[in-house]
Amino acid sequence: MIVLNYIRENKGKSLLIAGIILIWGLLFGLFRSHGYTETWELWGVDSHQPVFLDFRLIPGSAESYRNGFEPSVENPL
Repeated sequence: MIVLNYIRENKGKSLLIAGIILIWGLLFGLFRSHGYTETWELWGVDSHQPVFLDFRLIPGSAESYRNGFEPSVENPL
């Protein structure tokens, strides 16, 4: 009874919370059934493996510098 009264009094908050839970549940279900990459490609979002590919920027720049390239001036790729 108390929960129902709270929901009636705070419809906006309740809808927001329900929407967030629904979206997270949908994402979780799609990740489980289709996998990470295919789930993002359903919405046209490019996904790459490893997941945080942009974290390779600093080690890649250090390796390029060690091999004689200046990463800020010349791109070896």
